[in-house]
Amino acid sequence: MLEEIADSRCPIDPGIMGVLVDFRVAGLSTYGSCQGHLGRGLPYPWVAFGVRSDSPEGNAGLYAEVGRLLEEFYDVGDVPGARLILVPIGNCGVFRLRVAEGPFATAVPAYLRYNRDEMKRFSAFARSRRES
Repeated sequence: MLEEIADSRCPIDPGIMGVLVDFRVAGLSTYGSCQGHLGRGLPYPWVAFGVRSDSPEGNAGLYAEVGRLLEEFYDVGDVPGARLILVPIGNCGVFRLRVAEGPFATAVPAYLRYNRDEMKRFSAFARSRRES
């Protein structure tokens, strides 16, 4: 059944499927994703949230919710490595969760593994907040 889930009519990369399940269980609407690749695309995972809207305000509540979860997730003091950030996409109110610019956003195998693990830790955190 999970194999039938798709983002924007494209199959989901197997390395990010669990992350999307966590976000959907947490009640967070996603529409696109990538597990990150070293030879093509971006060298880090990302997840796009929201629904296409004529108004940027259409996803303001979702943006605030994911932002609040990120603040709680990182509210443990100094976190080594890359941090996840929210980046608006265009002017339709959708946004992407991805690693911040810097060395961890480069095509290095160890960074890609770390970034995938960080995304998994955050999605599990978001799911746990919904289930508690």
